[in-house]
Amino acid sequence: MQFQLEPFGKCKIFKDEDGNKNFACVLNDVQRVVLIPSEELYELITLRLIEKNEKPSKSRIHSIMDELKALAIQVEDKEDIKIRYTMGNDCLYINRGSGNRQIRITKDKKNGIQCVKGRRVKFRSSKYIGELDYQHNVKADFDLFWKYAPVSNENDQLLLLAFMVNACFPNNEYPILLITGAPGSGKTTLTEFILDVRNLRVVYR
Repeated sequence: MQFQLEPFGKCKIFKDEDGNKNFACVLNDVQRVVLIPSEELYELITLRLIEKNEKPSKSRIHSIMDELKALAIQVEDKEDIKIRYTMGNDCLYINRGSGNRQIRITKDKKNGIQCVKGRRVKFRSSKYIGELDYQHNVKADFDLFWKYAPVSNENDQLLLLAFMVNACFPNNEYPILLITGAPGSGKTTLTEFILDVRNLRVVYR
């Protein structure tokens, strides 16, 4: 549902796949999507009032939040929204956490990994999503990972690395990872490490 609301101007409310109500607007030329209600929404209203040279009083902020809650009751529109990463057009898009840039990863060797400008995919803003310091000229270094992951064989490390990279493209053929070992050998610990690295949404516990 699109509408005009001061101090935001043109904005939108929609449901996500879980039925949560989301508020979308543009702040400082960056599209923001936050839950209704949430601390992020409170902060967003405050920042917008300041941007419009209005005093962000509690009564004014709560008045806007109440209006958004009332509008959200009527919403039936549904849209797909992600937190940290998602697949689209055979590419992996990663939310950098701030600004209007996203990281796009393709299997095309020519393009490879790119930092693309603009919101190609809708990501929800959250205080739990930190900013990713993406540096395109920095090569991956897994030394720290292998320091704590109980995998010492170089061949096994290569297989595991290939599995983790390929897992970023779930719509294609992919290998199945089988972790074996004696009790206490670190199978569960290794699995948790893989999930923390592979699942970029796991940034807060």
